[in-house]
Amino acid sequence: MRDNDIAHNCELCEFSTEVPGCDALICKKHGLIKRDSLCRKFRLDPLRLTPMVKKLRKNEFKPSDFLT
Repeated sequence: MRDNDIAHNCELCEFSTEVPGCDALICKKHGLIKRDSLCRKFRLDPLRLTPMVKKLRKNEFKPSDFLT
């Protein structure tokens, strides 16, 4: 995955923390912010990304593929 494929917003930033019961974040740099905000201090936290699920195509394998 390349950096251009990722939407840059404060929800994925390592400096932000969720506020329970609210649609806002607390930023270590700017305080209370909206989820879709973006600033120059943005730093991607890869652990906040949702993994892409690879779909298995049906009928791609035959039973003979698994015989030894």
